Amino acid sequence: MSEFIISKKDKDIIVIHNEIIKYGVMDLNLVQFKIILYCFSKIDKSLKANENIVVDIRTKELLEILNIPEHHSYLKKNLKQIMSKPIIIKHDKKEIICNWFNKIEYMENVGIVRFKIHDEIKEYLLVDRQFTKFIPKAIMGFKCKYSIFFYMYLKMYSEIYGSLNKKGISTKDIVEIELETIYSNLNLSELYKKNFYIFRIKILDLVLKDLKNTDVKVINFNLIRTYHRVTSLIFEITYRQKIIKEWT
Repeated sequence: MSEFIISKKDKDIIVIHNEIIKYGVMDLNLVQFKIILYCFSKIDKSLKANENIVVDIRTKELLEILNIPEHHSYLKKNLKQIMSKPIIIKHDKKEIICNWFNKIEYMENVGIVRFKIHDEIKEYLLVDRQFTKFIPKAIMGFKCKYSIFFYMYLKMYSEIYGSLNKKGISTKDIVEIELETIYSNLNLSELYKKNFYIFRIKILDLVLKDLKNTDVKVINFNLIRTYHRVTSLIFEITYRQKIIKEWT
């Protein structure tokens, strides 16, 4: 398997608050998820929480990174749908419901899509100790939208608890994710909740395939059962990133 490498061309970094990863409920398709995260990677990290965050991305660049060249109507459709799909952050017996963006402008005359980040979400995107960082190419090749959640969760764990050796490879770490957390964050239907086998073949197997080509390698995973019912997934991971460019 080829090594996942950050090159000098990888200047953009996605920075996202751990509370969104742990508690956020996002009803997005794969393209919409990628649009949002790619936009986040373009945010000026020096901005303050009280400043407006506006991100301009060339339409051609967005179409290329999403691997949908010339599909302007499909891009527009997904941008519109994003505006009707708020994020819900459930934590400490309360729910925060807000949109990702105040507005999205599709400016065909200049070939630009302008994103204005919603005021309520800004504090979850500007750097502090409780954030997880990764580059867009880690997730842009995913074929399953659920892979993004698993990648971010395992990446968050590796950044908080993992330790790298001199070669930039971690020792084996064990990460447990409760199924209730997965079902809630992924907004899964009762079909998956009632039948773990369907969840396994329709979601988990696809996720594990996607994760093979990232910097977080899943060596093995096991099931935790309570009274013959699967209640948690145990992932054995290594963080195998070779970094040839530093960032702050």
